[in-house]
Amino acid sequence: MKQNPGFTLLEMTVVLAILAMAASLVAVNYREPVNNARLEHAFETIERLDQRVRNWCKTHNVPAKIRVDLDRGVFVAEKESGGPLSIPEAKIPNGMKLKELRIMGENRFGRDTQIPYTSRGTAPCWAYSIAYSGNREKYRFIIGATGQSVPFENEDALIRFERIYERE
Repeated sequence: MKQNPGFTLLEMTVVLAILAMAASLVAVNYREPVNNARLEHAFETIERLDQRVRNWCKTHNVPAKIRVDLDRGVFVAEKESGGPLSIPEAKIPNGMKLKELRIMGENRFGRDTQIPYTSRGTAPCWAYSIAYSGNREKYRFIIGATGQSVPFENEDALIRFERIYERE
């Protein structure tokens, strides 16, 4: 009896199972760098918004604010009297959440939290955290006088840093 060259159903099933396991390993290892890149992009977008509002205030010699919708994770630049600035808003990416916003060390809640900017482009010190990949969080502190951003990996370090600025 002559045998046909080719693969049996069992051989094909084994090969497909091996390929599926390899694909799942690649997907798991690929997700973390992608999430980190999305998180860094979110931080950069918020910091860019802060700098643009500061520059707008200095240029126009008018106070402004950033209105933050904590539930939706959206930062919108506005004139102090209301009305939008021609600055794009910043949004927290899907799958991540704006976990906390602190202005001068105090937690803020609600949909209409505001960060005020003077006509000289200064603001109070403020900080925020973004939750990603389950319960992991990263924190940023924005220095009110300069707009410099300082990253923190945990809340305790952020609070210690906030206390330094509260005393000054």
